[in-house]
Amino acid sequence: RRILVIGGAGFIGSVMVRYLLKRGFSVSVLDSLMFGYKALKELDNHPAYRFFKGDSRNIQDLLTAMADVDTVVHLAAIVGDPACELDHRATIDISYEASKILADACRNKKVKRLLFASTCSVYGAGTNGELLTETSPLNPVSLYAETKLRSEDALLGRADPSLAVTVFRLATVFGFSYRPRFDLVVNTLTARAIEDGEISIFGGSQWRPNVHVLDVVRAFA
Repeated sequence: RRILVIGGAGFIGSVMVRYLLKRGFSVSVLDSLMFGYKALKELDNHPAYRFFKGDSRNIQDLLTAMADVDTVVHLAAIVGDPACELDHRATIDISYEASKILADACRNKKVKRLLFASTCSVYGAGTNGELLTETSPLNPVSLYAETKLRSEDALLGRADPSLAVTVFRLATVFGFSYRPRFDLVVNTLTARAIEDGEISIFGGSQWRPNVHVLDVVRAFA
């Protein structure tokens, strides 16, 4: 079985690709390399690994990378509120419009399974001490969350008996990655502990779900 990981050079993707290869899967990666190729460079000589540089918004790039693919994992997006606010049009194109193109490409290439990384931010924020759960009403309060929710609808709306679609609404991810991120709360606190010798907590009464990157990868696998 060959799995295509779109966004495989990113924070979650670079961990996922290695995990899948170690478990005997053949893995292709499609990535625009916005943050470079260093996270995957050491895999170049792996016999079960293929890399395609391309854009998830480009139907031809998608179709090329989908050769002999059974399953697609869709991780590509502009991630986080600050990044999404820099360019609304680019965020909508990459994080939403590309999802619609991807679903159509999957059906064209007869891909059997599509797994999508969404976010728990689609639930918004609790008020008056309320803790939100998976059954809470959807209330996206940022462009990041809105594009994820719209992508969920687009992908699930294109599912049929030949294409199974699964959506994961991820908590805030943390942990070691070959493409590190230090804008994630646990990683930020860890970096400050190492660099400054102390951690500053503002407020202290907030609740936020967190999940280790390896647990995310295991769930997808």
